[in-house]
Amino acid sequence: MDLSGTIQDYRYIALPDDRSIRMLILDSGEQGNTLRGSLNAVECNSAGSYESLSYVWGAPEWIHEILIQGEDGGGRIKLTPNLFEALNRLILPDRIRRIWVDQICINQVDWLERSQQNSIWSTNSSISFKLKEPGKSPIDLKQDLEKVLEDGWGPLSHLTDPPWFTRGWVVQEFGTKTPATLVWGASEIDWLILYNVCMKLNDYRNLRCKFKIKTTYLRYIFERFVERDLSNDHANRINFLYELHRARHLKFSDDRDRVFAWLGHYSLRWSNKELGALAADYTKSLIEIYNDVTTGGWKAAKRSLSSSDKSSAPTQHRASQDTLPSWVPDWRTYQNHMLYEPINPHHAHGASSPKLKLDLDLPSLIIHGVEVDTIDMYSRPLLSKEFNIGHADSEGKTAIEYIWRDICQKGRFNLADKYITGEESLFACMQTLGNGCVLMARWEQNPYHETPPSWWLEKEAVYHTDVLGEPQTRAVSGVAKNRIFARTEKGYYVPRPGIMEPGDIICVLFGGKQPFCLRPFGHVYRLVGECYVHGLMNGQAMAMMDRQELTEMAFQIV
Repeated sequence: MDLSGTIQDYRYIALPDDRSIRMLILDSGEQGNTLRGSLNAVECNSAGSYESLSYVWGAPEWIHEILIQGEDGGGRIKLTPNLFEALNRLILPDRIRRIWVDQICINQVDWLERSQQNSIWSTNSSISFKLKEPGKSPIDLKQDLEKVLEDGWGPLSHLTDPPWFTRGWVVQEFGTKTPATLVWGASEIDWLILYNVCMKLNDYRNLRCKFKIKTTYLRYIFERFVERDLSNDHANRINFLYELHRARHLKFSDDRDRVFAWLGHYSLRWSNKELGALAADYTKSLIEIYNDVTTGGWKAAKRSLSSSDKSSAPTQHRASQDTLPSWVPDWRTYQNHMLYEPINPHHAHGASSPKLKLDLDLPSLIIHGVEVDTIDMYSRPLLSKEFNIGHADSEGKTAIEYIWRDICQKGRFNLADKYITGEESLFACMQTLGNGCVLMARWEQNPYHETPPSWWLEKEAVYHTDVLGEPQTRAVSGVAKNRIFARTEKGYYVPRPGIMEPGDIICVLFGGKQPFCLRPFGHVYRLVGECYVHGLMNGQAMAMMDRQELTEMAFQIV
């Protein structure tokens, strides 16, 4: 619709209080006609039945409009093409439709209102976009997966590709138990059916990779804001900082919303007072907000430095991040699986408790621990696909062969070569690649600390016979993806994101479940990140300190 007319822009009336929202009453009509409606302010808890529209804003081209009626004559609100097409699809010929949609119901130029509205979210029904329905029931699509042709997976591959599934605010709009329908053109599908299809495909990683079916994005959204059973993997979700890390793949037009979008999440009820008091405040800069969140996590550290009480994954340092202290995560970037998740069973810190102090004037973090070793050599960055069966590099080596021969500096695969701990080097190498097989134990439902090393070695040996099953593939690729494999001067094996360099030091910090990699920088240090170090994951460094083989140090991290 051409906006060259003389209709004035709609003037928003301030909401009566911080518990009110606006509701769009979309008038009935025919698709393609002028969009018309009105905006009513309603108290959030008594809003009645309505639908919330979730969509991708798309290109910022305000070339369409909706006419809003009001006591003062009303006016027009400009729309992006995506929203205009969505409302046209949803207009009913014979009755109104009550819809909440952010682009219209929030005054986008009022920062104070945006801050207040971001703390309000509801659990009414939701609507979104399209699925081209396959020829058979989605629930039955698991049958004969290995025999299906690529064309048969085309619709699902195309469906999981649109950017809507990585839109940041989707976790609030679709992450509840609210019934939801996905709409695309003239087709639609129930959200629960689509989710069940994705779950059926969960254990078919090679198939999903081959046909580029991004079911992970769909499964991530599902009931993300619903409190879960704490006896399983979902126990991670009571951790606010873990959720911020898991959301790194999401796209936001304003990166402050990487924190604000989660302020309604139930994990804040389990957090300390500093995190629980967080509120959306668009007058603060992104750096201030990220500092506030991380500082609140550090202040709460009592016994164990896990993602529940420090950063959800220590950020890697980049030259462009100089405005962020190295101990503050940059939630705008995503590199790899988080080793340092809340339910991780490792305890490199033994029985020690955090011993730290924040100096917010510098700012810096002063934390005590021990220096164990120095990085000597490292691999090229590893890719997820390198751990698929049949994949080899330009020299014909698999990723395992490359690591074993070039970094571990071993010959043929054998059980004779010994690691620094006296265990088999092959066992240590495979354990390092898989973060001690924490994920595999979870998938196999084996109590981690009750599982004998012989069981791990048996599973890992399967890899070298080219009959690797899905759990083992996922355990290695999920941890090693986008990391490098390094060896220390003493011979420890270490996986870390690709910014680790020779000369970086491996430390165990008091209260730290995982060891950390620090980079000396004059008399201070930069936090490179978390790491797995085989032989240091069960309090061994603390025992060495007790034997006076290592000395307590205070690390000033900037």
